[in-house]
Amino acid sequence: MNKFENITELIARIIVRKGNKVLLCKNKEHGHYFLPGGHVEFGDSLEQTIYKEMDEELGLSKSDILNVSFNNYLEGSYLNKEEKHCELNMIFNAEIKDEIDIESKEDHIDFEWIGLDKISEVNLLPEGVKGFLKKIMNSKIFLSGGGDIKQTFELDEIFFNSLKKNSKILYIPIALNRDAKGFESCSDWFSEIIDLHSGDKNIDFTMFLEGESFPVLEEYEAIYIGGGNTFKLLDYLTRTGLKELLLNYLEGNHVIYGGSAGAIILGSSIGTVEEENDNNYIHYDGLNVVNEYSIICHYEPELDNNILSFSKENNLKIIALEEDAGLVIDGENVEAVGRVFVFKNGNKEPLKMLK
Repeated sequence: MNKFENITELIARIIVRKGNKVLLCKNKEHGHYFLPGGHVEFGDSLEQTIYKEMDEELGLSKSDILNVSFNNYLEGSYLNKEEKHCELNMIFNAEIKDEIDIESKEDHIDFEWIGLDKISEVNLLPEGVKGFLKKIMNSKIFLSGGGDIKQTFELDEIFFNSLKKNSKILYIPIALNRDAKGFESCSDWFSEIIDLHSGDKNIDFTMFLEGESFPVLEEYEAIYIGGGNTFKLLDYLTRTGLKELLLNYLEGNHVIYGGSAGAIILGSSIGTVEEENDNNYIHYDGLNVVNEYSIICHYEPELDNNILSFSKENNLKIIALEEDAGLVIDGENVEAVGRVFVFKNGNKEPLKMLK
């Protein structure tokens, strides 16, 4: 007799992300997937259950699991060997230290990083979990080729049209090398863009500079990351922990706009602009939220041979954006604005879809 027959099982589960992938557990015998976690035993709290299950399944200590926070709950049922299972899943967000190797400690399960765009292709139980993961995919990402205010007009129009009538934007221009007075012109420039595209909307913004206390990102409907030195930008985001905060921000239904350097750091590797590394920066791994693609902005056809060679040597898929081009990624929907090209497998082709 199944010990869970005629009762609703209480289960604590966690969503762990790495770029645009999520960690899933696979039942080796039956082939279905589920979020890591397990049943809550009598006397244990939900959070204690998470730590206990991660220890049993992956050998992780409590210190290896970071930023545990409640997401939501999910009621679900499914059939397994013609037996009906009813569950109440308490779902948490969590992070695992980057240096941790993911390897199952139990013979009957495996762990896999599954791309968010591939979630619909796997047998993930209970079925409603896919809805939670689609929320992650519903964040919008705008990539700009880095042109001037006229060249980016069409993409900027789409960006501002996607915002609510009353919206706050966090503007991050820290890729630039300027003193405080120099950033005043950045504020004026961004104000001009808002005036040009906001129409009857009430759009306000805050400019975030190096050394300032981190704002609460979730208070902003959109984050706009400007251009400049890509390595300087990624170095600051990584050292300060803002990179992880931005990834967490994308787990909600939010919007990020990256212009030039701001677009490149959203890709897999910023090695595409190695010429910008003028200070022996060591960080190359971007936020990796563009389906494993790396990004090149200010693209011109004269760069084709160099891009093809770099792509082949480093086994990278690369998206190249002309200065007046852009890309809008809304879950599984991808819209190219202007001429956008993909370099992979030794070939160049116009972008049609990300795969």
